[in-house]
Formats: sequence, C-alpha cells, structure tokens
Amino acid sequence: MYALLVIEDDDDIRENICDILELSKYRVISASNGREGLNLARREKPDLILSDVQMVEMNGYDVLSEVRQDPNLTIIPFIFLTSFADRQDLRQGMLQGADDYLTKPLDREELLGAIAAQLSKKEKIGQHYQGVAQNLAQEQLERLLYFDTLTQLPNRLALRERLDKVISETDPSLPIPILLIDIDRFGMINDSQGEEFGDRLLQAISERLIDIVQDDDTICRLSGDEFAIILSTTNPKAEADNVAKSLLNSFSTPFVVGVTEVYITASIGISLCSNDANSIMQRANLALQEAKRRGGNCYQFFDEIQIKLPLSLELQTDLHHALGNQEFELYYQPQVDIATGQMFGSESLIRWNHPSQGIISPLKFIPIAESNGSIIEIGEWVLKTACTQIKSAQKLLSQIISQNAEINIQQSTLLPLKVSVNISGRQFQQQDLNKRILDVLEETDLEPQYLELEITETTVVHNIEASLSKLMELKAIGVKLSIDDFGTGFSSLSYIKKFPLDTLKIDRCFVQHIDTDSQNRAITKAIITMAKSLNFKTVAEGVETEGELKVLQDLGCDSIQGYFYSRPLPFDRFCALITEGKRL
Repeated sequence: MYALLVIEDDDDIRENICDILELSKYRVISASNGREGLNLARREKPDLILSDVQMVEMNGYDVLSEVRQDPNLTIIPFIFLTSFADRQDLRQGMLQGADDYLTKPLDREELLGAIAAQLSKKEKIGQHYQGVAQNLAQEQLERLLYFDTLTQLPNRLALRERLDKVISETDPSLPIPILLIDIDRFGMINDSQGEEFGDRLLQAISERLIDIVQDDDTICRLSGDEFAIILSTTNPKAEADNVAKSLLNSFSTPFVVGVTEVYITASIGISLCSNDANSIMQRANLALQEAKRRGGNCYQFFDEIQIKLPLSLELQTDLHHALGNQEFELYYQPQVDIATGQMFGSESLIRWNHPSQGIISPLKFIPIAESNGSIIEIGEWVLKTACTQIKSAQKLLSQIISQNAEINIQQSTLLPLKVSVNISGRQFQQQDLNKRILDVLEETDLEPQYLELEITETTVVHNIEASLSKLMELKAIGVKLSIDDFGTGFSSLSYIKKFPLDTLKIDRCFVQHIDTDSQNRAITKAIITMAKSLNFKTVAEGVETEGELKVLQDLGCDSIQGYFYSRPLPFDRFCALITEGKRL
C-alpha cells in the first residue's frame, strides 16, 4: 500500500483529500502546516507528497526546498495544491523541483490521475535486471549498487563515496569543485513525448556530458534529469567556469532521438568548498536552485549569491541542554522472524522532544552531535537506557507469565528478547568502548547476548585492521554485532568476510517496492545469498507491505522490521505490543 503525505492548512480541504485517497486504498498521513509536514516526511518517508502552497507556518515552497535537499527524500514525487492558477506561480513551483501542480477546488479524477502518474514513474527503475541469477557475483552486486542502469554512469551512492575520498585526499584549504546539472523543463518533454523517449534523451545527454569532461573527472547521474560532476583540477574556479560554459554551449546543438531533433537547456549550480560532503552538496544544490530561479540556461556559483543557510547555532545550544533537561526518549521498532512470525528483538531509536519545535528528527540533530562531540554523551545515554528498559521489559513479562499461565504471550519471544543499539563513528573510535559497554551491562544486569551493536559500513572501513581488532574485542564480551544499512556504504566482500558479524541489515532503499522493482529485488537477492554463504543472519529494514514481505520470504531473508508489523513505539506501548502476542 502506497503511503501519501497530505500537507494542507484548511481542515475541510485536507479531510476531503484524505477521504478520497483512503477510499482509493492509499495509506494517508496528513499535516496541517508545512513544518509538521516536513517532520512527518522525514520520519515516515512517504511515496508521494501533496502540499498546499500558501501556509502560515512554512509555505509549500520551503517544504519542497527542504525535501529536495534531503538525500533520503529528494526522489519522492511532490505535487503542489494551490488556489492560484497564475502562470508565474506554476513556474515557481516547477523550477523548485515540483513534479506536478493541481488547482483547487480539486477534481477527484484529476487528483487520482496525477497521483497514479507520479507513482508509475517512480516504479519504472531497473528493468534491465529481471533475469539476475541466484549466484550473482560481487562485481555484479557492486555494479547494481553503484551505477545507474539507464545511462551506465555512476549513481548518487558512487558520487558520495567519491566525494568522501576526494575530501580525505585534498588539502583542507583547497576547494573541491562540483557542478550540479538539471535539465530545464525535462518533465514537459517526458509528458509530451513519453518516458521511453525521455530515457533515450537522457542517454544522449549523458554521452554528451562524457565528451566534455576530462578522464579524471567524475560524472554521475543522481536521479531523474539531474547530473553531477566532480572536477579534478588545480585551478578550481576557472575550470568550473570553463566546464559550465562548455556544457551550456554544447546544449545549443540539438539532440537527435530517433528522427526527432530536441533543443534543451540546463541549469547548473557550482560549489567550491572543502568542508564535508553534506555542505558541498547543499551549497551546490542552493546554487542550482538560484540558477533555476533566474530562468535556467545559466550557471551559478554558490559564493556569488546571498543565500541564507539553515541556521543550526540555536539548535546546537539547545542540544547541549537536551540531555540534562530529559528531552530525549527512546522508541523501539520490533524485529520479527519471518519463519515463525514472532518478535525476537527491537531496534532502539532516539527521539528529541524539543520544547518549542516538537519532535526533531535524528537526521537533523545527530550530524550536529557528531560534529560537536556531544554524540559520545548521547550515545552512552542511549546504550544505558536501552539496556535498562529491555531488562525491565524482560522482568515485567516474566512476572506476567508466572502470574497468568493462560495469557496470550509467546513465551519463547520474551526471555531472549534482545535490543539493537546504534553505535556512532565517534563512539566506535573510543579506546575504552569495551569497558564502557561492560560497565553498562553490569549496571543494568543485562546479559551480553541480548545486546546487539549496530555499526555502519562507513565506520569500519576507514581502518580495516583497527576495526577488525575492535570488533573481535567486542565479540569476546558476548554481544551481537551487525552492519547497519548494508549496501549503502562500501559493501566490500573482502572486509565483510573478515569481520565477526552476526547480522547484515538490508537498507530500506533496496526493500521499498521490492515486489515491483526488479533492480531492488536483484540487489536484495544478492545480499541475502552472500550473507547465507558467510553464515550471517539478515534483517530487512523498512518493510511496509505484504507484497514486500512475500518477496523477502521467497528470497530467504531471516527477519524484518518496518511499518508492516509496527512503527517505532515508546517503551510503554512497546511492552503492550509484546503482551498482545502479535504475529506476522
């Protein structure tokens, strides 16, 4: 079932839209203002967003801008709803990256038709890999993970890894030039000529881009009609200027698709900074939006425009006080064995209940905590709280069983109930991490086999030998170890084979729509096959539909977590869920 987010400040209109969508078998999430809608988008990651334009607290344009800058949300289709039919209003929304525009009062058929069209486009990815064999080789898996199937260019994941590598190898005082390229009004070409024509045009565009850049430059297709180029040069600004001019000049020559000539233009945003990958991409994207705002067919350097970056100083200050003010809370998302249908554990997820801004997504405050060092203190609080609460749950449920033998609880799920805790990169680098974990286990009286530490790929690959030593020490304690979001980092079989892991967690980006997306199915199949050969368990994240569950079951995945079974729950509701004895 597709999840749709409706952001509309008029209660009657919002309720009417929700009624229409729910009757059409969509799962509907709604918000009464832009800020609330953005928070829901980041938490729920819907399949499509419908948003009003004019809202008092954060208008639709600002919501769209935030969505397009968030790598976890940027590909979600976005449809504007407005009472204004002015052409300029329409143009502003489309230039900012909206996928469609509907005028109120809404026509039911037009609304459902627009939604169906956008969801259909989102589905059509990776048709080239339907016949991938069971024993997919590591090289083929990496090809699927790191390259766009349509253009054969490196994809967004490859860009991120290349950018991280360039940053690590570049003098911090030297800028790293990156160009973001977006084809102007490409959606109109797709709509008028069809998606097959649009795909062939994208292939032609990628070939022309390759002809312009140097061999040691990196060119990637990010999504849709957006490309990125990392330049390798000793004269960053001059070279970026020359390449941008060359790109725009090359587009003055028509593209030929079949027998049809197509004239197109492009907008280019350029960033010249060396801070970190997120800052580089954010600045390039803001410069791109400025180039679009100026009408397209132009390029724009970030440092030449006055753009106000999202301020985080106040948030950083609040973050320092959040722990002392008891503003953090742990939620738990159950993990369920596919074969038995029983819950066997959960992942602990931190939430920040900000006194004025409400619930703030970890995606927003964890990077700040990482950068200012407060992640160490926060991480220790998470570890201790998770161990304390899971131990309390075990004791409470054991008491319930002993007092009522007829209660509807699967006793086999209670006592071995484990908890997974995410370990940040900074925590992992602590010299005394083992001692800290042992101290927490002793203080909370939790047996080590009921604690699983989740570590990301990027945390362990920077120094393989040191990471291997640290993991072996942790394993000696008796805790379980898992690699989180497998497939979105380096995914190297050479190091995975060395590490004493128990579990690979398959990232939700490969699980989403796995029942209809052949590329995701092929990647997941390869990961599961590899995990089985290494005697690792697999947990698929973000499972939302019965169709996704069925495919994962057929592929031999061991367990799942996701909204299909349960959303993340506060501790009291998590205990109530276990007491209910819910099964898949």
